[in-house]
Amino acid sequence: MSQHQQFEARVRRAGPTVTVELVGELDIATADTLRRVLLDLVVAQAERTVVLDLSELEFVDSTGLSVFIDAHKRLVSEGGSLRLYGPRPGVSKVMSITGVSQLIPVDGTANEVTQAS
Repeated sequence: MSQHQQFEARVRRAGPTVTVELVGELDIATADTLRRVLLDLVVAQAERTVVLDLSELEFVDSTGLSVFIDAHKRLVSEGGSLRLYGPRPGVSKVMSITGVSQLIPVDGTANEVTQAS
């Protein structure tokens, strides 16, 4: 049995855009960490443009995807946007199968997201 990988959500700012770098595995055991970070950004700090960097995310389950969807809905309802970039093939496949990648814009690189913001 494999040991559960650590999860981190690192926040960095570049102008009006806030990027949250996701590292490790996002699942039922770690989703609340990301949920708290995103709620703080959107509610407490009133951020309106949030990018989730998925390039170091090893795994995501339905609980993690629901955090993406909830954040997307909240930001859109307040005139903002959530974008995803750099998912690894396994994460990209899960997002495609579940329809998340049709709901939330997904870009390949950080530069694509920064230029689109």
